[in-house]
Amino acid sequence: MAELAGHEQLYAAGRLFRDQSLLGEGSLFREGVHLWTSPVLDEVYEQLVRNPDLSDETFWPKLKRQLEDKPAQVIQLAAEALFVVLLIEHPKSTTPGTKKDQLEEVLSWQPEPIDINPELLTALGQGVVNIGAGKRWRWFYWSYVVELARRWKAQATEVQRALASDPRKFREFLYSAPAPKADQQRAALLHLLFPRHFEDITNDGVKEEVISAFPQAERAGDDLDEQLLRVRESLEPRFGEGFSFFDKDVRSLWRRSWDQFVEWAAKIHASGRYSAEEIDYKHKIAENVREVRRAILADEPEWISALKRAVGPPNNLTSWRSHANFIRWCTKHEADARAGLRELWTSSDDPLVALERFGRRLPDAFVAGMGTRARMLTFLLLAIDPAEFPVYLDALYSKLYKLVPYPPPEMKASELGLYRHALALLDEFRRRARERDLDLRDRMDAAAVAYVIATGEPLDEWSEQEKKAFRDYVGQPIVEPPEAASQFPSEPEDDPLARLADELLVSRESLAEIAELLADKGQIIFHGPPGTGKTYIARKLAAHLCGSQGRVELVQFHPSYAYEDFVEGFRPSAEGGSAFALTPGPLKRLARRAEEDPDNTYVLVIDEINRGNVARVFGELYFLLDYRGERIKLQYSPGESFRLPKNLWIIATMNTADRSIGLLDAALRRRFYFVGFFPDTDPIKGLLRRWLERNHPDLLWVADRVDRANDQLKDRDAAIGPSYFMSTNTELDARWVEIIWAHSVLPYIEERLFGERDRVASFKLDALGRAAAAVSSEAETAVTQ
Repeated sequence: MAELAGHEQLYAAGRLFRDQSLLGEGSLFREGVHLWTSPVLDEVYEQLVRNPDLSDETFWPKLKRQLEDKPAQVIQLAAEALFVVLLIEHPKSTTPGTKKDQLEEVLSWQPEPIDINPELLTALGQGVVNIGAGKRWRWFYWSYVVELARRWKAQATEVQRALASDPRKFREFLYSAPAPKADQQRAALLHLLFPRHFEDITNDGVKEEVISAFPQAERAGDDLDEQLLRVRESLEPRFGEGFSFFDKDVRSLWRRSWDQFVEWAAKIHASGRYSAEEIDYKHKIAENVREVRRAILADEPEWISALKRAVGPPNNLTSWRSHANFIRWCTKHEADARAGLRELWTSSDDPLVALERFGRRLPDAFVAGMGTRARMLTFLLLAIDPAEFPVYLDALYSKLYKLVPYPPPEMKASELGLYRHALALLDEFRRRARERDLDLRDRMDAAAVAYVIATGEPLDEWSEQEKKAFRDYVGQPIVEPPEAASQFPSEPEDDPLARLADELLVSRESLAEIAELLADKGQIIFHGPPGTGKTYIARKLAAHLCGSQGRVELVQFHPSYAYEDFVEGFRPSAEGGSAFALTPGPLKRLARRAEEDPDNTYVLVIDEINRGNVARVFGELYFLLDYRGERIKLQYSPGESFRLPKNLWIIATMNTADRSIGLLDAALRRRFYFVGFFPDTDPIKGLLRRWLERNHPDLLWVADRVDRANDQLKDRDAAIGPSYFMSTNTELDARWVEIIWAHSVLPYIEERLFGERDRVASFKLDALGRAAAAVSSEAETAVTQ
């Protein structure tokens, strides 16, 4: 039982929302009023969610501006959706009094006053999610509730009842669509509506941390929520029903402590091994960086040659891609680079302040994300003091934030913000160590010991019991792929990613963010309606990331595709007869190539991933997607171990218009990042118009017709994508636009609107043209008046 003691009104409010508003259409605040209906939700969605206020103001003034002059029912539903958001928030995030004032403020924007039921107001003081800085995403939380209710109302009544009575199916429904910046809200809704099946833990990482602390609890497959229920059952005899894993006494059993971390650090420090393996060679690298400093201060013209030597062997502290980009920038902007480095290395300011100034000189110098950028920039600080300014390693600090009770940096921290936070963590580590009679000489010393812990590799001299305890403590270790430090691209290209973005007519920022997501998790899904360029962009980006099309492989899933096709299976032998041989599939073949070539990236593109039975096709990969670098036995080859190397990335595509396709299960979904490819959002928004401006400016009216058609469809999952007109092998002209529309676009719309013949007529090309002209005429009339 996961229903928390003392939260009775909270769960009663959750049941009221489910039974009265989702399963019914009733208002939360006014009895006998039909409010949560498809028409009202559609109106709120069209007028508010699809037309967000993009100003820099906070949520409240923007919401008030959006609700001005709106019908009373729109304002009330907006307030009730907001109630659901505030109901979830813990009182530590927003006090009950503040929640009440905020709701009453929104309700005051409609003509008739409404008094909120006192029991609902009491429930506002019993929330479960401490959102902290997440308040800035409140618009996303609120719009998620609206979009969720719209999707719910689109289901048949019998489907709604089935979902509401089955916690697992309800979870699948919630996770069947992305929740941008509202993952916590989605997980909290599960607990609110089904507290006996889902804990008040809204982060999968925390769930795994709890589970890993209780290995004696019986596991339940790969389902984290089932595993948590088993852990709860094992603790109920001690803590009784209704406890929270965040209660002080319970939390002490699973939350990592400084005592544990320093205990392992002391064992590693006493061995002395870490010094030879993690410190000595770094001083040699620092000496090479100081040679660059000396060359610049002496005005030597060949200082870039010294810089190339500094990033070469034995350096493994920077990625060859990032330092190659840095050297390109220094070569192209030699005077600016020399002046900036001179100022950095001679400034009397705080070195981090000086480094931040230097970083502003090259805002777009690296393709990779903030972590890799911080790593390259802090490499330059080795010339000042390597002992106090160790090079930033994102994988290390991300792991440390999970091992010790030290908060991670803010989600939007700059590269120097990440580094300052990491240095503060090292300082806290040294302080905690001194309290326990462990003297770490400096920050480099602390970082070296911490790195040995994070890699999860026990010392040879430890007993088997110690080794097991250490591995259990560390959990998933960090795995740093070896760097080809001396490898540079052969052509001095300025910014390959910018050129790819220009070729694809999408923003560089969108591609850089996708690359950053891939570098973080290793797998991503592009999802959206057909014709939005998901596969085309996936293949182009994959070739860019790999540096060669030869390191990219594409497979397409379909209903008959199986594990034996994808991973490995028995196939007729080349020798003929009845002989069969175990044959690796594309996944295993590419993984083998990636493992043999760790200095390069490999990408597997999976087209139409949701057309296959993903759980059956992936098999053991569910585990390996989470635990890159770990080895397991495959079902057809138990005599050998297999792993997914970290330099093998997966880009999958998923068509959201085909509603007959089974949804991805939650276990797989949480292992992928999702990027939407929709005509109304980046990177696809405006793509057709940009392509026409470049190639056929006389046909810009086509983009207007497509936009008009998508507005009429009112279903972004089935929107008309730009590829219908961009991928033709024939030179596009007005005649071919009519042909494409009649024989490709219109049949697709007829399929989407089956049985709505009158509505289909409004999607004919000439009808859309007349509608657009009418709108334009009305706009001109309004301006003249």
